[in-house]
Amino acid sequence: VSVDGKVVLPKNGYLDNNGRFRLKLLENEKKFFPEPKDKVNGENFISRADSTILWVVCGNSTVKVTQAEVLIVSFTLPAMTNEEFFGEKIVENLAAFLNMDPKKVRIVNIVMDTSTSERLKRAKG
Repeated sequence: VSVDGKVVLPKNGYLDNNGRFRLKLLENEKKFFPEPKDKVNGENFISRADSTILWVVCGNSTVKVTQAEVLIVSFTLPAMTNEEFFGEKIVENLAAFLNMDPKKVRIVNIVMDTSTSERLKRAKG
């Protein structure tokens, strides 16, 4: 959404440290809905779950809503390399990709059991 050529970020969106657009993970989306009574031209909200965008039009300014033909794996994840995805922000990236709270993502150390003969002995009893 842009107003007179200037981009207006959704109320539930932000630019990360690299200048990439992201959506906040929200428990209560309704508190971020645009309020027509506030008369903020171009104020908007993107709902990933409903695949919708809500915006306010008021006053004499031109409001333009642009749609791009892109594949979106997750609204909260920008395009990135494998190194960026699995880098220092892997918890945030996985949470955004899975559309869940980052507090619920845990990194664990998985050790592969290479002693198949011991496992087979235990299984056979």
